[in-house]
Amino acid sequence: MRHATCKQASRLQTLDLDNLPESLLRSIAHAWRAQRGGAAVPLLSKLTQSRGSGKMDWATFRALPDLFPELEELTAQFNIFLSNVESIDPAGYGAVPVPYQRLRVLTIHSFVASYTRAHLTTVDAGRILRNILTAVPNVEQLHIGHGAGWRLMPGVRNMQHATCTWQQFCMLSPGARGSTYLGVDGALAHLPASLKRLLSSMQHAHDAACSMRHAACGMQHAACSIQLATRLHVACRRLVPGGSAYPGVDGALAHLPTSLTRLSLSYFSLGPYDLEMATGLTSLRRLELFRCGQHARAAADACAARCPHLKQDLVKVSE
Repeated sequence: MRHATCKQASRLQTLDLDNLPESLLRSIAHAWRAQRGGAAVPLLSKLTQSRGSGKMDWATFRALPDLFPELEELTAQFNIFLSNVESIDPAGYGAVPVPYQRLRVLTIHSFVASYTRAHLTTVDAGRILRNILTAVPNVEQLHIGHGAGWRLMPGVRNMQHATCTWQQFCMLSPGARGSTYLGVDGALAHLPASLKRLLSSMQHAHDAACSMRHAACGMQHAACSIQLATRLHVACRRLVPGGSAYPGVDGALAHLPTSLTRLSLSYFSLGPYDLEMATGLTSLRRLELFRCGQHARAAADACAARCPHLKQDLVKVSE
């Protein structure tokens, strides 16, 4: 939807945008209020930022509850860029002045940009988490990922040095063996039109998504044989994690709201007692931890023992 058209849709309840800059959302909210007499608040209940290179900055996150008080579901990503191992400016990530009183579902896909050279420190991650959690007192489903930054592997100077065969691609991709991830450098645009199903956990997700947009249409027709995998040559940009470790949460999970029914965390390094600090989670029914470090299982088990409605079959810990 074009921004000018969006400003005319004063009764809109669901909005999906690539970017969520504060200035744009503020102008939309003001236009909607004006069209509804000036006093009535906007009706927007679901705001989604499409996955991609766009971002939501902290100023937007702080402003949203005031601009759209009826908001019940928010999906977005921050793209904090750290050129080296450094701390963020605390002044730029202050507390949210007006809480999200009606928000029930919050999904933050990532804190850091996919092209950053470093990850947040535990102190900085904890600061942001605390400010988020205290701003969503009635949230029921919470999905938060620190995200993973990537850079070219040392020694890879250009794409001629980064070309590998499919067999090498499989050997170098992470699986359960290491932290080296590979991009596909647009190679999936050459997928055959006969392809019916493609499963891969190896490529960098953003790179793959961009490539798939340009892949041949008609993939639902006919079948492809397993020999495709052995013949395909992938021009891959070799990527390695931008930081040496994912950050801890610095005790921030003690601020989890008691209204939670579902909690999902990814790319954080949890300690064995981090989830024990979250008391009163009597409504929690599902817990998902992805790449949350060697103590993730112990943290999950401790949480399950304290949450009466959290059953073991709904506790998922994966790498």
